[in-house]
Formats: sequence, C-alpha cells, structure tokens
Amino acid sequence: MTSAMLHGELLATVREEFEHNVTQQVYVSDKAWQQVKMAKEETLRIINIAYEATGEERSGTALSQRIFETASKLSHLPTQAAMMSLKEEIRKLF
Repeated sequence: MTSAMLHGELLATVREEFEHNVTQQVYVSDKAWQQVKMAKEETLRIINIAYEATGEERSGTALSQRIFETASKLSHLPTQAAMMSLKEEIRKLF
C-alpha cells in the first residue's frame, strides 16, 4: 500500500467513525461534543501533516511511522482531551 492509499483510507476511517458516533451527541453536553469534534479535526490534521512530510509515492509503512513520530511530539493526543472531557461529564452524571 502506498502512502497515498493509506492516507485516503485513514481519512475515510476517521470520518466514518465520527459519523457513526454522531448520534451520541444527544447524550453529552455541547462542550463535550465540541471536544470530540476537535479531536477528530486534530487527528485528521496529524495524518495530513505526516502525509505531506512523507509524500504520496512512499510506502504506507513510511506514512504510519511518520504519523507516530508526529503524534509523539505532542504533549497529549487530541483524543486524550476528548476522553477526559467525556469521563468528567459521565462522573458528574453517575
């Protein structure tokens, strides 16, 4: 699989997963749902940055390695902030 093929698959998967879970927004606050949306957008951004640095002709393995390298430079993953927000909200409810 080329970098371009993996890039397309990753973007589609992240978007599909978000769309699959979009009905969950009725169960959480607007603030928590915004965190989830922001996590999705930041994840897509990480994938795109890694793809631009890798190039479309390289292997999918090279892209995945670049994604991990890009993500490792962050103080926290975008999904971590969303998960913390959701857990905090759930603790308040139960």
